[in-house]
Amino acid sequence: MTGNQPHIEPDTAEQPGDPKQVRLTIAGGGWILIVVAFVCIALIAWAVAPALKNAGNRPPGDGKTIESYDFDVSNLELDRTYIDTPMLHRDMVPVLDEPTYLTAEDVAALGGRDKYLVSTDRVVGVDLNGESRAYPISILNVHEIIHDELGGVPIAVTYSWPCDSVVVFDRRYQNETLNFGVSGLLFQANMMFYDRQAETVGGESLFVQLPGKAVSGPRKGQALRRLHYQLVDWKTWLAKHPKTTVVDRVASLRKRYKDATPTDYFQSESMDFKVAPLPADSPWKAKTNVVVVHNSKRSLVFALPWLEARMNANSRVPWPVPLGDVLFELHPASDTVEVQWLPKRATLHATHCLWFAWKAQYPDAQLIE
Repeated sequence: MTGNQPHIEPDTAEQPGDPKQVRLTIAGGGWILIVVAFVCIALIAWAVAPALKNAGNRPPGDGKTIESYDFDVSNLELDRTYIDTPMLHRDMVPVLDEPTYLTAEDVAALGGRDKYLVSTDRVVGVDLNGESRAYPISILNVHEIIHDELGGVPIAVTYSWPCDSVVVFDRRYQNETLNFGVSGLLFQANMMFYDRQAETVGGESLFVQLPGKAVSGPRKGQALRRLHYQLVDWKTWLAKHPKTTVVDRVASLRKRYKDATPTDYFQSESMDFKVAPLPADSPWKAKTNVVVVHNSKRSLVFALPWLEARMNANSRVPWPVPLGDVLFELHPASDTVEVQWLPKRATLHATHCLWFAWKAQYPDAQLIE
């Protein structure tokens, strides 16, 4: 077809069934979406900010290398081969600095789901200058170090769960009262802790729990004064110390206390950490509980099953050993033993731990059999 064609404009009119085109404007309600977006951003920032802040302020350590924990180990007197880095950084363990206390009556009144101690629960009992206090192992599993003052003496109750070892120290050294942090390192599976008094990160000294002395830093060679304690069941401690107080739980950590006991580790024969030498030519397994009677020069190691085989629950037998007569009172129902000294000697101590732990620190140690 030729000729002039009529000009036809495109039909832009809305046809039935066509989707409507919606243009959202601020005035038309778009402001609501903007507000929602800002609120979402604010909530995300609020949730993430603490984690970012903690990441930036996290103590030194990477769970891989000793150097990452920023301790001065230039004068370390230990074999680095046997240092483990089981924690991602320093101070992952929440040391208990300001404990609160319960009376024995308070403990007895707690029942049902809130029950705190049963008769066979192990406690570290300390009696100083007429004042007695119990530190449940269930609490020490979580805190590992409890700073306290008992009978006017500032003390540190320490527990290293891989070694099931307890040592109580006098925190006074010369003119200082020391406080400690958990380093995140282990030596021969035994806790290494550090003094918090250093003015700068890297200026601290590392201590090993069982020997009880500094092994690096400016305090290297300094030994902490050990204090007597008993590792017994709650029933035994309470019977002999009816006026005792008990360290209370931190409310926010109650679930953690309940789940903290490393039962599988104690029942297993495998070693999760670097340890040498392991006990050899011994009828007792490496993780046998022992009590070590010792002074600064010599130690005598008694396996609890060996003691149990020679005593009954009510025995009170003095043992004439070269370090001075020792009185053992065994409580086999809870695998605990009370140690007393005849006569009492301030320089004689009893330390509870696993057999491999003492052997690793003191290779010449032998079990009494």
